This record gives sequence, C-alpha cells and structure tokens, in this order.
Amino acid sequence: MDTPIGKDLTNSVIGKVYKLIKRIGSGAFGEIYQVTKGKEDYAMKLERSDTKHPQLFFEAKLYSYLQGSDSSDKVRNPQNIWLRDRW
Repeated sequence: MDTPIGKDLTNSVIGKVYKLIKRIGSGAFGEIYQVTKGKEDYAMKLERSDTKHPQLFFEAKLYSYLQGSDSSDKVRNPQNIWLRDRW
C-alpha cells in the first residue's frame, strides 16, 4: 500500500536496530511508526528524503526548546528520520 512517504515500511529495519512495528499516524510532512529496539518501544517519524522543504530537524529543535532541555531525541539526515525516546 502506498503512503505519504511512499510504500508501507512496516516490518522494515532502520539503522540495523529499529524495527518498524506499525504505522500509527501520518500527515502532510510524514508518517509516524511504532518501533522497537530490543525490548524498548519508541516512536519514529519519517519524511520523504527527497522533500523540497525538510521539516523534521526544525520540529525536533522546537520540541527540545519548548521542553526547556537538551533532548536525547535523534534527527538523522539524509534519511529524514526523527526518533523520540520519551513523550
């Protein structure tokens, strides 16, 4: 099935450690997947790597600023992946 970022990535593995369990949301700028690393659950947001105006880096910085701390969130480019380890 096609999705906003392309094909459904359920059951894919990112970075050899994060397994995409299921798509839990999507929007104009990307999709959010439930992912696991070992026994830990995370949320991972992905946007198309060929997007003309990438937003994930700025979105992650904004969330960190609003939380008032340096976040351990990770934004990885050029894949345009944002991994949240806490909410």
